Amino acid sequence: MLAERATTEGGQAVSDELSSTTVTQSVPVVDMPRAEWSRYHDPEGALYAINPVKGTWCLLSAEEQGKLASAGKYVRALLSCPHCAHTGIVPGSFDVPMDNGHGKPNADFQCQACGLVCRLVLRRWDTRKLFCAAYETRAGETIAAHKEYLHAVDLEEAQKFFWSQHTPILEVTKLVGIAPVVGFHVPDGKNDRKLIV
Repeated sequence: MLAERATTEGGQAVSDELSSTTVTQSVPVVDMPRAEWSRYHDPEGALYAINPVKGTWCLLSAEEQGKLASAGKYVRALLSCPHCAHTGIVPGSFDVPMDNGHGKPNADFQCQACGLVCRLVLRRWDTRKLFCAAYETRAGETIAAHKEYLHAVDLEEAQKFFWSQHTPILEVTKLVGIAPVVGFHVPDGKNDRKLIV
């Protein structure tokens, strides 16, 4: 509550009433697209220089993250202030809130160089694709067909993920194949979580 004195044009006090004033300050939401920045590495593969693109962010490769982690720096991505292009880091422990592959507005961001305060949305944070694995299992003389959906960056990662979850021969007798899902059909409008390939 702020104590205000209503005054006439002459400056004389007419009232000593207290009035309640609410001050609302909105923090802008800034979309930050994902971009590939020019990055330079030494002969051992360590990152030593970058060329940031103002108002964007860049995911570090697994090799770059590993090299930094071996030096005790856990960095997942880099971002560039949309106002002054000052570069900051997204720590490896930071969990980006997701909405359909894009980040949702995060906690307040403040640039240490120019003082800009905003909420960031990191676009295209998750670029994994949906894959479907078709496989068979055997129980006695009965063979049963199964399919399982998984997210991966590419087919190689999808295969590694599938085999990390299943035991060959004991659990899966035959892997028919793993392929990207190219479309889906919702047979029941009330159940939009069921994918048919």
